[in-house]
Amino acid sequence: MTGMSWLSRLNPRGPGSRSGRSAAPSSPCTADPETCLMVFENHWRQVSWVLEQHETSSSSDDLTAVRNHTDQMLCLLAEERPAESSDGGASVSPMGPILELVVTENILESLVQWHLRRGLDPDSQGALLKLFEMLIGQSQQPLLQHTAVLHPLLRLLGACADPELGCPSALENSLVLLLNQVCVSMARQPVVLEMLFRAAPAQQGSTNLLIFSLLVPFIHRDGAIGQQARDALLLVMAASASHEAVARYIAENSYFCPVSDADHENRMQGFCRE
Repeated sequence: MTGMSWLSRLNPRGPGSRSGRSAAPSSPCTADPETCLMVFENHWRQVSWVLEQHETSSSSDDLTAVRNHTDQMLCLLAEERPAESSDGGASVSPMGPILELVVTENILESLVQWHLRRGLDPDSQGALLKLFEMLIGQSQQPLLQHTAVLHPLLRLLGACADPELGCPSALENSLVLLLNQVCVSMARQPVVLEMLFRAAPAQQGSTNLLIFSLLVPFIHRDGAIGQQARDALLLVMAASASHEAVARYIAENSYFCPVSDADHENRMQGFCRE
């Protein structure tokens, strides 16, 4: 496995394609939940051993090992279904055991922090963008409602907005596709917009709505990347109609005006349909 690219098993998607909740995971997990959890825990033990070293490793072998194990872990997380609820009337399904472990041990935060301390080279940055996009687009669970998923995502996006690091042009398609997925999830789960806007400055960077700030530079681009940015921005602006603080931020910090859901109802239907 170590000789194989950690992204080789992810579904290839061109810049014009979209993934959704109905998209099939890259490698369906046919084992029972307990077995999948055991496999996940085994990968995490090997990753955490590297992450817990006192000195951040610059070894390419350590980086390859972390990448390969992370690939396996996040594919298992994306494939996991919510746990069965003992309360048949519950509106929110309980977390699956893998997601519960990710939340309890703050695994994604540890992974992103390790990459940032090590120095986020373009290969690692691109790989993380693709993995988060796969995770959000294919997950069977509402991951962004958990700060243990949302905050490390914002930390990664904050690095993309950093003036010194930024986002290389070769990674712009991956960045916009991830932002588009976040906005689709936000449209389906309005609570995510509130969480995004209220996130701590350490995760958001210098603005109150990092997602919006990252999208704006791409909206006048030609081709699929521009269309994806515009579609995502429409979702943000439509959702702002029910969130006064976000609407005010957009009105005061950009040349856009908040819009109502009715203004873009036809455009929204394609995104919000389950």
